[in-house]
Order: sequence, then C-alpha cells, then structure tokens
Amino acid sequence: MTAAWRVVAGFLAAPELAALRALCAEPARAWDRGRQDTGYFKSAIDPADPFLAALIARSLAALYPGARHGHDTWLLRYPDGSSIPPHVDPPLRDGARHARLNAIIAAPPAGGELRLDDQPIALAAGDAVVFYPDRVRHQVSAVTGGERWIWSVGCNHDA
Repeated sequence: MTAAWRVVAGFLAAPELAALRALCAEPARAWDRGRQDTGYFKSAIDPADPFLAALIARSLAALYPGARHGHDTWLLRYPDGSSIPPHVDPPLRDGARHARLNAIIAAPPAGGELRLDDQPIALAAGDAVVFYPDRVRHQVSAVTGGERWIWSVGCNHDA
C-alpha cells in the first residue's frame, strides 16, 4: 500500500456480515475497554475458527501482500456516546510500518464517522478502509442512537 489510505468497497460479503454481527451480539462475548478509554470496547476473536481464519488471511492479504511481522485481530464495539479523539498511534516497532484494515459490520443511525487526516471517509456496512494509523491522524465522531461494530486487523511490515 503506497497511498495514505484506500477504501475497499464491499470487502465483507453479506454472509460474512451476518456471521460477524452474530459474533458481536453473543451474550457471553467478553469485551475489554479500548486503548483510548473513550467508551469503545474490543474483543479478541478465535483464530482457530475456520471462518475467522479465512477472513483474517483475506484481511492480511488486503493489508500488505509481502512479508509481515505479526498481526492482531479484533471486533470493536462503539456504544452510544463513544468516540475516539484525533490522534496518531505510536509506531509498533522501529523501522516498520503499521497497516490496519477496519471494516464496518454495523453502523449507527448517526455519528461514528471515521476521519483520516481530517477528511471524512464514507463507509457502508461491508466496506473497509486500509490505512497507516502510525502515520495518519484518525478519529471517530461520537456514536448517536445505536452502536458501531468494526472488524479490525492490523499488521507490521518493513518500511
């Protein structure tokens, strides 16, 4: 990926969206507070699940087709009122780039708008954005009247 970001329209197909929505809605799913401590939550996924393993592999291929140095995968949940202020993440490792794919599983009725370098990024359910959070200033506006659910996969690769 050479641009600061790119949108991948329709990254998640309808059956994938349905399966991910079911995962997000599981009553027993454990959710931990997000790193920004602004009201969003993250949940680890089971990479041994064949469906999730295939989706992780496809996400990583969309992020960076070459050699990668580790990755992470999360479901993110932004309840009503949560947001993320503008920020740039610290580098994960000297000399490496941190690439991230965030795909919309469910969008709230209002708010929850992603902005990259202060530009709004319009995404519908199933769309993804690939960007470098250690180089691009990013934020999410306050969610209003519902929840925002995200499939998030990140990796490191050589600069």
